Amino acid sequence: MIRFITILLLSLGLLWTNSFSQPKLEMEGGKVYDWGDVKLKDSPLKAKIKIYNKGNEKLKIYKVKPACGCTTAPLDKEEIEPGDYATLDVTLNLGNHSGLFIRHINITSNAPDNSPLNYQLKCNIIVPIKYFPSQYISFGMMELNKEATAKVVLTNSTDTTITIKNVIFSPENMIVNLKNDTQIPPKGSIDVEAKYLPKSSEPVIGWIRFQTDNPEITEAEITIRGIVKDGSMDIAPPPLPHQSGKK
Repeated sequence: MIRFITILLLSLGLLWTNSFSQPKLEMEGGKVYDWGDVKLKDSPLKAKIKIYNKGNEKLKIYKVKPACGCTTAPLDKEEIEPGDYATLDVTLNLGNHSGLFIRHINITSNAPDNSPLNYQLKCNIIVPIKYFPSQYISFGMMELNKEATAKVVLTNSTDTTITIKNVIFSPENMIVNLKNDTQIPPKGSIDVEAKYLPKSSEPVIGWIRFQTDNPEITEAEITIRGIVKDGSMDIAPPPLPHQSGKK
């Protein structure tokens, strides 16, 4: 009987010990890394972020998976002893995005209370010119021999005047109000308006290209798209390419 009780107490003690023996994953600074305000010229952003093991058992990192191809995050070691840390070498490419930019890294480990961990990378991309509602003009569904009009708003987000230069556009029979030496005042906006009179049922595929005197956005392009309805069928244009505000 005494032997049975002893074995039982030892078993319970072992279970008790095991229940409190486990790895614990904690990220340096919490679950978000924020670069704050950045510019496209700062790309790619880089950071070295520590992954701590705050538990009392070895932490094993099974997978580090960035949610998009713009992010890389190699890890210097996959097993972390209690009290030690590993380092993520993070690189984030900004592409041609603007405004709030958020991407994620999923970290899978043997930490019972924190796997997978969704780690957030964050920044606010400041660009000299912002486009509203987006960096392309859509004529939508047009009718033959009926002029269509569409526009995009350009906003100067800087504290100095931006001057537009060397404006060119396609198709050539499109009418565009953007002229050379047009100035966008500091924190001000201008409307870029395009007019097009379709003479055939071919889809409208074009662009407005211009340069500026701002060193951060020397060249820019506004994409033009439209569908022409000829009464018998609708012809859809090819899908829009990825927009670019900086070459």
